[in-house]
Amino acid sequence: MTLFHHILSFKKSIRLKFYKSIKSTVFNTLNLTILFIKQYINKE
Repeated sequence: MTLFHHILSFKKSIRLKFYKSIKSTVFNTLNLTILFIKQYINKE
């Protein structure tokens, strides 16, 4: 494995981690929003 390939794979793994964290954040936010809406509807 050359240095160039090593750097490429390193960048790829960082990007994957980045996407995963964004995905989980969006997912958590969606879940919280849904919970909030349900509670709001129940209060009405």
